[in-house]
Amino acid sequence: MKPSSLRISSADFARICGTTKRTLIHYENIGLFLPFQRDKNGYRYYSEAQHNMFLTIAQLKETGMSLEEIRDYLSSRNPERFKALLMQKIAQVNARIDRLVQISDMLHTKLKLLDESERMPQGCVLYQEEPLEYLIVSDPINSEYHDDKFSALYKHLLECNRLGIYSGHPYGAIVPKESVIQRQYAYYSYHFTKVATRPPLNNLFIKPAGLYATYYLKGDYRDVDYIYDEMLQSIEQNDFIVCGDSYREGLLEEMIEKHVEDYVIKISIQVKSKA
Repeated sequence: MKPSSLRISSADFARICGTTKRTLIHYENIGLFLPFQRDKNGYRYYSEAQHNMFLTIAQLKETGMSLEEIRDYLSSRNPERFKALLMQKIAQVNARIDRLVQISDMLHTKLKLLDESERMPQGCVLYQEEPLEYLIVSDPINSEYHDDKFSALYKHLLECNRLGIYSGHPYGAIVPKESVIQRQYAYYSYHFTKVATRPPLNNLFIKPAGLYATYYLKGDYRDVDYIYDEMLQSIEQNDFIVCGDSYREGLLEEMIEKHVEDYVIKISIQVKSKA
């Protein structure tokens, strides 16, 4: 039967709603959505006005509302209850959108890190301009001892989790300028988590824009003393001096590579010309 202005067959109604006759029968059986009319042969018919109602039910279901909850609302619906329902669902959907945007940003960050690890040459000192970056830092560490660094990292990761901060960047560590110059490479001032935009937090650290000596290393991030020695030698030979802190951060890690020897880390030291 072709649709008319008065009644639409169940097959045609299912088609224009993007559903199935089986779903329509189920909704009828649980008292959620009834046909507009049945003929003497038991065939179900729906009105064109029910199209909007069915789509609204389907979208409420997508927000996480159960069929039972929708049925309970419909059993005593009125404008006031509908307005309250709409306001509640708008808030829930907006929160979901915010979360999906956060996930999308994380995925793009992971893709960017993967691209950087594949694009940049490894095993040599590079000199490149880097932009200003925002880092959420741990409590001050100011120590080279493993227990001090681990305790600060644990608290830092707990705080990031509490604040819902996960930008896609693995955590990193800052080696202060003085420690780099004194070749105390295991001495950390902070752990950090990089974020894309400036957050309104007290524990914000700004990595300044500028020229950095950079080294991309494949292997265990804890065994890097020889890399720092090589970087300092290159800095001296190229008539630069260390003028800022060093930043150690992961690019490829456990989610991408199975073995620690295949991880890629980035070490950067802010430098300037001696002149």
